[in-house]
Amino acid sequence: MLAIVSPYGVLEKIIKKVGVSIWKGKIFQNETQSLTNRIGLMKQYPAHVFCGQSLLDSRRESTILDYNLAEDLSHYNPMIDWQMTRRGLGVRDEIRMVHPGLYLGRAYVRNMFALNFVIERNDVGSDSQA
Repeated sequence: MLAIVSPYGVLEKIIKKVGVSIWKGKIFQNETQSLTNRIGLMKQYPAHVFCGQSLLDSRRESTILDYNLAEDLSHYNPMIDWQMTRRGLGVRDEIRMVHPGLYLGRAYVRNMFALNFVIERNDVGSDSQA
């Protein structure tokens, strides 16, 4: 992750101090159209990945990272991962490629804008890691 910008200064500070230091990237699984986040040495917070309508700009599609219904993914751990689902924060990310390998993203909590982020893609084997 290269940058985080939030309209909520406290959220931005917490994520920058804690989240960015332990967040190690997203691992995309092409065969299941899903991803997991690398948090330290663990894989947590799975999400469905699909193209869909953006909450910001409904005229253009975005790549949607939807954590809300992740309970049906095989790598879902109910003890931890519920925090991102509809029972928890209800997180949805939208990303768009702005340059090959560089993506701008927006995170939403319960369909309300939470923060902007930038990720850089690194290809690893058959799965992609960002």
